[in-house]
Amino acid sequence: MTDKKSAAHSFTLKFIKMKKQIILLTTLIGIVSSNFVNAQTIEPQKNQVNNKTFIAELGGAGILFSANFDSRFKATERLGWGYRVGLGFTNANTRE
Repeated sequence: MTDKKSAAHSFTLKFIKMKKQIILLTTLIGIVSSNFVNAQTIEPQKNQVNNKTFIAELGGAGILFSANFDSRFKATERLGWGYRVGLGFTNANTRE
């Protein structure tokens, strides 16, 4: 019985350490990548509407990684009916 408790305790400590490393890595990636991000212009150019968007996230809705492409059906509208296609990845390790 104690072997099971010590194994569970050891697994919990490893999980906490791994979680801290993932948070640290994600934070560092965010800090480094923020130097390459540019804001949008204040006034968009005339007759041009950006109705297509690519989104990639780490640690977001896809838990580890997700990438989405979003677009509108009418090329001249930013808002309105559209679609989103995406991929997500997570690693689930099931132990019973």
